[in-house]
Amino acid sequence: MLEPIFVLGIFAAKSFGQDFPKCWTHFGECLDNNEPPLNLTSRVKPLNNENVIRSIMNVNSIEDCSSDCESEKECNFFTLYKSDPNKNCHLVGFNLGNSCKRLANVCILHKSCGTFNESCGLGCITGRRFIQDNSSEFRTLIIGGVKDKRLSTDEYETSIEVLDSIGESECKHQLKTGKREGAAGGFLSSKDVAIMCGGWQTADISLSNTKIGYIKGNYLNTCEWIKKGLKWEESSATMIKHRAFFSMAATENAIFAFGGYNNYQGMLEYIEKFDGTSWTELTTTKLAEPKSHTCATSFRYNDKTMIFVFGGWSQNLDFVSVVEVFEVDLAGDLVLNMKYDLPADRADDESRTKGKSDMGCIQYRRNGWEDGILMTGGYREAGAWLNTAWWLNLTILFDTNTTLPAWERITNISPEFDKGRHFHQMTTANFRPLMVGGWRNLAEDSTLMLDECEEDDDLTRPGVWKTHGKRKLRVGREKFVGISVPKDFLIGSDLACA
Repeated sequence: MLEPIFVLGIFAAKSFGQDFPKCWTHFGECLDNNEPPLNLTSRVKPLNNENVIRSIMNVNSIEDCSSDCESEKECNFFTLYKSDPNKNCHLVGFNLGNSCKRLANVCILHKSCGTFNESCGLGCITGRRFIQDNSSEFRTLIIGGVKDKRLSTDEYETSIEVLDSIGESECKHQLKTGKREGAAGGFLSSKDVAIMCGGWQTADISLSNTKIGYIKGNYLNTCEWIKKGLKWEESSATMIKHRAFFSMAATENAIFAFGGYNNYQGMLEYIEKFDGTSWTELTTTKLAEPKSHTCATSFRYNDKTMIFVFGGWSQNLDFVSVVEVFEVDLAGDLVLNMKYDLPADRADDESRTKGKSDMGCIQYRRNGWEDGILMTGGYREAGAWLNTAWWLNLTILFDTNTTLPAWERITNISPEFDKGRHFHQMTTANFRPLMVGGWRNLAEDSTLMLDECEEDDDLTRPGVWKTHGKRKLRVGREKFVGISVPKDFLIGSDLACA
């Protein structure tokens, strides 16, 4: 098992004018299948380094070295060697005839980094390629949702707001989407299409004399989409099942939809697959039980593409305490890989109260290095929206030889216990996790960013959730859809910001 290492892995773009956070820097080099330095005594020439993709001279910063890594498909790690005559490094097969100590401003691109060595001290700094390449400058589409309580005909938000790569609201497009809540969406990069489907649409609201009232409406199977450079519009693809309050996760070649609820079948266990053109229902793989209000995210780990489906609400109206992990097979469909328990938010919780729903989840590398998934907020049986944030360490989860807990609780969303949220979305800004909108006694317009480099009063829980002191969304909303897309995907489209 790879030992946990604190390294430089998530870097602020140079255009943002920010330096590397010190807590993300790590001094050392990758040694996987690398030849040792030239033997200057016997003049034995090293062989080619199988792990090294190429070396680049005259690189002055780790930002530039990171950009060079992004330009190479095979590159996953990179090391910048600085001028330091006292350093004791191990990788010099690319500069035969020179001592490692003479290396200066050389960027080495690596395929892997399972073995890490710190003996070069301050003379070399290593980082890992981003989950989302810096050069793509991702944007987040904030689509539709509910903006107010259900006591007027103006309860739905029909705008699409665009957040830039640092999490700021870049523009807002009015009347771009239909009235719906509890829909789900995703971006299929191989087909250059972003899609949103399903949800619930209120048809009528009537109030009784007791002010309790009842709500009528429709469960939808229709979709809206945008293709690269075009306009946001109704889609020709419709889902097999009408469903609301379900989750989607995108892989390289497909988007998968999990569970949900409709008025003629109740909770659903069915999984559907979108190939860029149409939806089909998987015939051999279903959820372990019918459920809605789940959260799903995908991750590429150990050369396998996996999808994690967290929690939910069961057909017995219990909160689900299970994580289902699916693996994408050779045919591009899903097979169940394993099931795993959610953590209890309180130490005195019984297993039945570990369940939760409506949480946010996103793939996330702690300190830019260790693969995992961040899970935030949600709702549970014990009461109200949750204020907790958890990180699932995939290295520990898939290591059968360890008894270490895979879940680690990090700093609460808010210092005040009652300021959690649910029905929010997770995205990234400056390559840090960003929590957007949601519900907490009102439809939130705020965003919260996790800063790993600041410490809370509780040193056992790393990181601090920070706001920027002003409204991030131009309108508060919950039960909306958030989709992350590359900046160039929107160029020329009707969702591009001027």
